[in-house]
Amino acid sequence: MAIIDEVTGSHTRRQPPVTIEELPDSPCEAQPQPSTESATAPPPDSSFAAQLKAIASRLVPPDDPSGPAFQRTAAAALRELATAVTSPEWDKLSREDQSAAFLPAILLNFPSPLSPPSSPSSQPLVIPTPPDASSLALHLLQHPLRTTFSHPHLSAGTRARSRPHGGPNAMDDLHDDSAWKTPGVDNALAWCASQLSASEVERHLSLLLPPTLTMMDDWQPMWRDRGARVLASWIDKVDPEELRRRGLDTLLLKSLTHTLSLHNDPPLYHVFPVTLSIAEHLEGERKALAYADIVDRALVVGWTYASSSAVTVLVDIAQNAEALIGVLGAGVARWLKSIVPSLLAPLQHEPTPNRLGLYAANLSTLLALLKTLRGAGRVDRWRGRILDVVARVWVQVGKYGYSGKEKATADDVLGLTRDVYAEVAAQCPSVKTHEFAQLRALDSCFVPLVA
Repeated sequence: MAIIDEVTGSHTRRQPPVTIEELPDSPCEAQPQPSTESATAPPPDSSFAAQLKAIASRLVPPDDPSGPAFQRTAAAALRELATAVTSPEWDKLSREDQSAAFLPAILLNFPSPLSPPSSPSSQPLVIPTPPDASSLALHLLQHPLRTTFSHPHLSAGTRARSRPHGGPNAMDDLHDDSAWKTPGVDNALAWCASQLSASEVERHLSLLLPPTLTMMDDWQPMWRDRGARVLASWIDKVDPEELRRRGLDTLLLKSLTHTLSLHNDPPLYHVFPVTLSIAEHLEGERKALAYADIVDRALVVGWTYASSSAVTVLVDIAQNAEALIGVLGAGVARWLKSIVPSLLAPLQHEPTPNRLGLYAANLSTLLALLKTLRGAGRVDRWRGRILDVVARVWVQVGKYGYSGKEKATADDVLGLTRDVYAEVAAQCPSVKTHEFAQLRALDSCFVPLVA
């Protein structure tokens, strides 16, 4: 540029560019006429705009948004918003004004990421569906939600990078910058994704993937779980072949399986289901390796390092194990040396009321495992250990003396012990004449167990 300036400078003087502000007003320029559009499509009523602002202000959550008072206030405000979006005045608003009015509502669309998806406290508020919801969702993704999210492992074309953009410290820089951690941002992303069709999700993946992966790779486990919940809201809309072509299936599984190994208390309930969903679409050796990694991180690591007092974590591991048994089928026999002892060990603690749920979860998983191994000839070597521990459960739970809800759970546990005994007897008939006979001779309390 310096050479060009030097050459041209000897002939002509460069003029600065003329901006719009510098254009002089022409006295002959026709004055703008009143818009005829205002007669047919007047601007939105100021009272309607004020109404929307009042609704939005009532949707701003307090420090504890789960309180019943705010739940009632928010539910009433959302009902008013549902009426407002059906008004003709709503269509007169600009997309920016619609976004400003609607964003507080979708920020509230929790369940809490630290509650099981099926728990009563996790039931979401009813968010109204505005006209042209997909267009509004895209506007929200492109503007208020996009500005603070980027990820070093993603290219501008939303492909997985072999090395992080910004060098080896890029992930540390990402974690240091927490401007995106605003309450409910995951709820807003999940709502936007739910309004898009499969073709729209694939076309606008660059709007969804960076914020999702940023949350999934955060150093705080609760944000990882929120990211997994957002991922679950759109991952099934993307063709698995497209994920494979971009290298995103591997990138997502790497993040998810690392999160599985954390075994946070309270558990991260949204991570395991979406991990299985992605692994299900892999093929051949990649699928086998993915499942092996999931078993190791979700089950073996948890049983190895989780405290025996972390009952909620152990229940979550048992439930995940039961789901994996259903997926792997007889292939689960590869991990029997880890699974069977890990399911039996917690059953040898005193069955206090707070541990009854763990007893039920482990026995249910053990029963599912035994049924899956029918015809495989693998139960016989474990029968002695299983019968011994389960018989102790029968005695301890039967004599503990529970009441109320604990009594109902205890009855479920006793029912599961009978089912386990029946399954072992079906696969190893010799126990009926040996082990069962010894139990009947030992104490009459075992008669209902071995009947």
